[in-house]
Amino acid sequence: ILNQAPRLTSIQIIPTTLARGQMAIINAQVSDYHGVSSVFVDMRDYGGDLVSMNLVEETWVTNLTIPYSMSPGERTLSLILEDLEGGVKTVSSTQKSGQYHTADQNDKAITLTIINTPPEIEIGETREFELGDVNVNYTISINVNDTDGVTSVQAKLGAFSEPGKDSDWINLQYQGEGVWSKTFTVRKGTNYGTHEVLFRATDAFGATSSDYSLAINVVE
Repeated sequence: ILNQAPRLTSIQIIPTTLARGQMAIINAQVSDYHGVSSVFVDMRDYGGDLVSMNLVEETWVTNLTIPYSMSPGERTLSLILEDLEGGVKTVSSTQKSGQYHTADQNDKAITLTIINTPPEIEIGETREFELGDVNVNYTISINVNDTDGVTSVQAKLGAFSEPGKDSDWINLQYQGEGVWSKTFTVRKGTNYGTHEVLFRATDAFGATSSDYSLAINVVE
């Protein structure tokens, strides 16, 4: 007589849509004739670990923190079920019929939707540019971070743009270790005072940040 491993009869995940670093609550109903000894959520395919679930009044529960290595989109989770006789089964959907070989039309996959968050930009403090009787070149550097990798960083230079291009977005160059920079010319005749430069960044999955504002003081 073969020992059938435990069956996952129902599962609840709250919420089912969340960002990396956030937490989901998982409640699972698992049945077995010999009794269930352990239930784990297997996050190793997504760069995580085995996450143990605890039995609370006949429901296996856990708080699952989404690893930052998990890619955005709909992702399927796996549960490892083990009974007191050593029967083990890894499942990615429910088995409402109570039999692995008998599918049920109400079975559902264990899925989460991972939201893609845009890059974060570290602008730094207000910059100060000195301007005399000649044009002067200045370089602005900022730090940009994103779990999935940054594909582009752009700036709208405003008063420091080439003539007629004050509304254009200009690409910055990657310098390594999260640093992006742009060298531009501050023309003689630029008004003294405070000017605004805007930055935005896009990651490998196409998420673009909001505009970040940097104040630049032009002084004599």
